[in-house]
Amino acid sequence: MKKHTLLFLVTLFAISISSFLTEAKSPAFSFHVIKSKTTLNPDMTGTQLIHAEIDILTPEGIELATKIPTPDYDPLMRTLTIKEAFVLQPDGTKIIVPKENIFTRPSPESQTAPGFSNNVTTTLLFPQLIVGSRLDFTLEFTIKNFGAWGFFFETSPDFFFPTDVMEITIEPPSHKDLFLQAAEARDFPFEDIEDPKTHKRLLKAKLRNVPAHDSEPSMISPSDLVPSFYASTLQDWESCGRIYAEQSEKLLIIMPELQELSNTIVGPSKGLEAAQKIYNWVAQNITYVAVYLDPKGPVVPHSLPDILKNRYGDCKDQAFLMQALLKAQGIEAYGALISASAATTVPPIPIASYFDHIIIYLPKFDLYADPTVRFQSFGVLSPTLYDKFVVLAISGRTKSQKAKGKVARTPPLTPLKNVYRVSSKIKLLDSGTFEGENHIDTTGPSATGLRAFFSRITDNPEEIASSILQLTPEGGAGVFSSENAYKLDEDCTARGKWKTPKSVSFSQETFFQIPYGLDMRLALPFMRGIFTLKPRLYPLVLEAGISHWSSEILLSKTLDVFHLPLPRHLENSAGLYQSTYSQKGNSLFIERTFRLNKCVYPPQDQENLMSLVEILLQDLQQVVGLKRFEKNH
Repeated sequence: MKKHTLLFLVTLFAISISSFLTEAKSPAFSFHVIKSKTTLNPDMTGTQLIHAEIDILTPEGIELATKIPTPDYDPLMRTLTIKEAFVLQPDGTKIIVPKENIFTRPSPESQTAPGFSNNVTTTLLFPQLIVGSRLDFTLEFTIKNFGAWGFFFETSPDFFFPTDVMEITIEPPSHKDLFLQAAEARDFPFEDIEDPKTHKRLLKAKLRNVPAHDSEPSMISPSDLVPSFYASTLQDWESCGRIYAEQSEKLLIIMPELQELSNTIVGPSKGLEAAQKIYNWVAQNITYVAVYLDPKGPVVPHSLPDILKNRYGDCKDQAFLMQALLKAQGIEAYGALISASAATTVPPIPIASYFDHIIIYLPKFDLYADPTVRFQSFGVLSPTLYDKFVVLAISGRTKSQKAKGKVARTPPLTPLKNVYRVSSKIKLLDSGTFEGENHIDTTGPSATGLRAFFSRITDNPEEIASSILQLTPEGGAGVFSSENAYKLDEDCTARGKWKTPKSVSFSQETFFQIPYGLDMRLALPFMRGIFTLKPRLYPLVLEAGISHWSSEILLSKTLDVFHLPLPRHLENSAGLYQSTYSQKGNSLFIERTFRLNKCVYPPQDQENLMSLVEILLQDLQQVVGLKRFEKNH
């Protein structure tokens, strides 16, 4: 089973767990109680008290809950005290977690990217767990500083495990001392009241008896589906962009060395062509260090000299360097704060934790680009970044024209922006083997995927071919390579030659399926992983695009075709599938087209989508019928 991370109270802490199959099963554990009380002060400090009780329900739950890591935190921003931690056994025995079972170490992010994150995590190791044990612990965070984007709070019950009680309390100063707004989504009731005893403002949210849910293949983010409660000192989304622009523009200094580098990169090019060259240089010369944008920490990139010296950086650094190189050419560009997750909804109030990534926007060309993806062409985005809510960080141009933020949206991914095309010439030899040549041509995210494939695998063309052919029905051996996998200003192409073992045994009449050959898409379990035993409950995340296969099969002159597959055609709101089969002389011609119209399919589109996928898979099983000519033919 694949791994994922269970988040509850969002950044409050995470437990590594195994995801579950779509069929219903008993949950491994349940959250009996989750309580959080946060007290805020006018000077942007405060405390947060978290109490949790977790019940172990199955043997699997013992493995999953033995080690409980706290949320990552920056010691300069907050400190942690373990107030209490123990195991309560079914017979009432209480086992205290000893001090030696509590240890703090750099977070995984800090270990893999030193210099980019100061975060640490504290892990609690609970002893003697059995089915029926209850883990009980209380954490207290002392908040030294809210961070550049102020205080924010986002919480939801877990999607995969039941929650009996969830209670949230926030005690802020008065409205005049600290602006704080709150909201809910998907029925997480809360109240904004005055405590009758202390006359202090209180935000209180409560949930009871939240059930567990089963996952579905390729579903949207669970955060789109569970009740959520939000609180934030930000007044509007534009503030996020303004704050980021104010913090970063102080570092946007075009030194002579940077101006010279920019001039060298672009040469005589101007405008969009110059911007493309700068993008290519940043994407392929600055190594991306995968550190997600942390709204609790500093929201500024490293200095331009440091980025150029190190030749690596996180998303802030790469977007910032590209912005500076563009500015040196007089091309305006803004940082664009965005969520890279599969979430499709936006919180009802501005929450800085929504953003985990930053890309770049060129207003003159109305174009978004993400230089953190080394194998992605200029203007192409990862599928989860299309049709996404963003906030632009617009630097102040003059002393009187201050930095500001602007709400926008990335363009949708349309089928014509994402094309995968295969042309094949195949010979069926008298020996019953197939020999073929494939040419693959890709654009958009499909090109990114093809480039990434060649970057991850061996340079040996035979081994590359073998990795694909071993997944096909016919098998075989061959060579497969790309001459432009690292040329971002070209559509990515690949070519290969292959030969199968004996696939056709000739008798008076024989049948064969059209071989896949060196085809990246059909050889993989293309579209097969989206099937479920039950009707879907949740939207399905796919990738809008067009796949087209064009094949010519040359037959021996001693063979006659007595059966051709039937053509197929189906077009509906989900997309299109069509195929044609024809014969001219001793050649067969096969054309197949599969089109997905969009990236997110709600449950009501399930029937149309499944109809398309089923007709594609059925068509792949169709056969050609052959017979040998009679001797006197």
